[in-house]
Amino acid sequence: MIFYEITNPVKDQADYYDSKASKNKKKALLFLGIGLSMLGIGFWYTTMVLYISAFLIILGIGELMSYELLKNKSLTYFYGYLGENKLKDFLLKNLSNEYTAYFGVPIPKLGDIDCLLVGPNGIFVIEAKNYKGNLFFKKGHLYRTKITNRGKRYTEVLYKPKTQVEKGIEFIKNIIKKQVPIRGIIVFTNKKAIAKFPKTFRLSKTPWIGACKIDDLIKIIFELPENLSSEELLEINETIKEKFLK
Repeated sequence: MIFYEITNPVKDQADYYDSKASKNKKKALLFLGIGLSMLGIGFWYTTMVLYISAFLIILGIGELMSYELLKNKSLTYFYGYLGENKLKDFLLKNLSNEYTAYFGVPIPKLGDIDCLLVGPNGIFVIEAKNYKGNLFFKKGHLYRTKITNRGKRYTEVLYKPKTQVEKGIEFIKNIIKKQVPIRGIIVFTNKKAIAKFPKTFRLSKTPWIGACKIDDLIKIIFELPENLSSEELLEINETIKEKFLK
């Protein structure tokens, strides 16, 4: 497979929040260190020193709380980045050079397409999700069932991936401007994901949007008819490169 990395917004966001978290941690340690040092001195000197030390300790605790929030946000993006890398490695291993993949295709004001795959079977707008747990769809929404440390089961709504993929399909249609099959696939890349839906699950027929675990992705692609010639593939890839790589 031939591939191009146009942007990598997930990694950029992970690095951004990780950098902010590191700065907050340094501030927290500085404020707490000075505040605690002054606290010991304050008992022997003035009340004012005690007030200042308490103020610095409060600032330090606030910075520490901000650090935790920012670090968790960074990790969320980082796990998403790992999922996209798993998808890239999997496609590289299983597809020939008849296929071309574009990673991080930007959609103005709407984010990006994780992977745009072009091959004899058509064009695929692929959304990679690195979620784990029991996953299922209901009315287009993605849900996850989890169990707490205390053994309590609960269900959370993650997001509505169908809408996200639909926007990606519409965006690519407006760029290609040809009557070619453009399909969407939501791929779960985490080995610990338990899919509570069939291997060839379809979220919608128009546009064609499916969902699968990563091990079933190639099967889905190869089962579709090869209706694009090498000349058409060349033209489509040139259009995409002209738009995003020049």
